[in-house]
Amino acid sequence: MSRRHRLTSYIEVLDENANQYNKYAICLACIELNSHSYALEKQFTNTKKCCKDHFKKCDFFKQKYGKDEAQAILDDTDSETTARKRQRVSKQDS
Repeated sequence: MSRRHRLTSYIEVLDENANQYNKYAICLACIELNSHSYALEKQFTNTKKCCKDHFKKCDFFKQKYGKDEAQAILDDTDSETTARKRQRVSKQDS
């Protein structure tokens, strides 16, 4: 069973495997503001890093959510990693 990351709600996960562990994904903003075929041309591996890299460059993502909110969405994914590290450290201290 695959785990979801905080950017999952901004993508459509495809059935096609990108590698042994991950599937390809496409950006919902690219679909909505351009076309599904355009989004397929810009597909990326469904990992938090690849999603984040796409969204940083995607004008449609920035257009849909606004520059400030788009940046806040991307910044929020960093806190997800930080929170997990804190949980591991506190469990080790116990």
